[in-house]
Amino acid sequence: MVAIKYGKDISLQFLRDNCFITRDGVSLLGIGIAAEKIGFNRFVTKLTSDDLEKLAPFPCILHWNQNHFVVLYGIKRKLLSKKRLYKVADPARGLVTINEQNFTKSWYKGSKDGVALLLDPTEKLNSFKLPEEKSIKLKYLLNFLKPYKKEVFQLLLGLFAGSLFSLIFPFLTQALIDKGIENNSLNIVFLILLAQVFIFLGFMVIEIVRNWVMLYIGARVNITIISNFLKKILQLPIRFFDTKQVGDFNQRIQDHARIEKFLTSQSLITMFSLVNFSVFLIVLLYYDYKILTVFTILTAIAIIWSILFLKKRKTLDYYLFQNKSENQESIYELINGVQEIKLNNFENYKRREWEKIQIKLFGVNLKLLKLNQFQLLGYDFINQLKNILVTFIAAREVIIGNITLGEMLAVAYIIGQMNSPYKSIGKFFQVISGCQFEPRKASRGTKPRRGRNPRTDYTRI
Repeated sequence: MVAIKYGKDISLQFLRDNCFITRDGVSLLGIGIAAEKIGFNRFVTKLTSDDLEKLAPFPCILHWNQNHFVVLYGIKRKLLSKKRLYKVADPARGLVTINEQNFTKSWYKGSKDGVALLLDPTEKLNSFKLPEEKSIKLKYLLNFLKPYKKEVFQLLLGLFAGSLFSLIFPFLTQALIDKGIENNSLNIVFLILLAQVFIFLGFMVIEIVRNWVMLYIGARVNITIISNFLKKILQLPIRFFDTKQVGDFNQRIQDHARIEKFLTSQSLITMFSLVNFSVFLIVLLYYDYKILTVFTILTAIAIIWSILFLKKRKTLDYYLFQNKSENQESIYELINGVQEIKLNNFENYKRREWEKIQIKLFGVNLKLLKLNQFQLLGYDFINQLKNILVTFIAAREVIIGNITLGEMLAVAYIIGQMNSPYKSIGKFFQVISGCQFEPRKASRGTKPRRGRNPRTDYTRI
């Protein structure tokens, strides 16, 4: 956040690798060392709130509640009372504005002043360039599917057959109205309904085969991904494990399920949805270009709406991972250290510690729920608006005489069928956001860090 103020967007992974994070978290010394590496002069000092306003460059880093750090990015005064209001970026609460009483209470924490890390940019910051990182791309993930080319081909074949069946249905619906009902031909109606039954049975067979194949691929891909992760972890030196908690590894192994889901079920479902979507768009163009134009524009708006939330979701996903890791570590300590806890009469302390983690988890889940609801409300509103406009245009075209009643029902069927792929594509953006984050978590820490040891390299203040 401080680096962004000066026009430098530093990756979180680079900062983590250079802050000397331990099981107990990160120290102010570690943060200062990382700041020096990217081009800041660091100065750790104790200040009062008056000195902070006069002397400190903003943003600066403060030691908060004796247990974590926050960024103070501004101080303003009320118009009438002239009392100070502090703008604080707190990892636990987000961006908040705090009055002076609460600010000094959390910063001083029983003392007469508070600890601050002041950062002053140098010329090195302007010329600093991040080391090139090997980003994990989709191609890397798809390598896990290479051993199962035969099974993937079967899925693609089923995908093609399902799309072909979907293409036939609108024309059968049109023929049922225009040929069967209008001509009072019961034989045609019977034949069309029989054809629909057989097509539906074909869909069922394809779905059954697809589920079996996806289970086969999914189980093996999951084993391969976790096995590769364990292989990398076990190749690391023992000192690496001194900086990690058990919950970190456990949570990362569990989170690999997202990658497995993305590679097998979600990616294939989305591919199926995209093919169906494209097929129905062509059929829609065949019936009426006006309907297609309205549908395409509103669909594009809905997809853009979903993409706008990806960055915020990625941030919340990071905090969710951290809190889940803390939760698992807390439970692990309770179970494995129950004898020491009871001997030292720490039962209430450890229970309250676990409860605090649950409160943080609830807070992150609440933010995720709000984000999901806001995203889905907008998405569903655009979707329903699209359906209403398309229905209106189709009804108008029937009244004018440009299309028949059978064609209108075929269009209604197409719009109804496209809602499912439409939602699958929206869901895909949520899943891919998490999966972009998972490989980075999975690979995080699989290379030992090199640098100074903060235990032996320090500066007296």
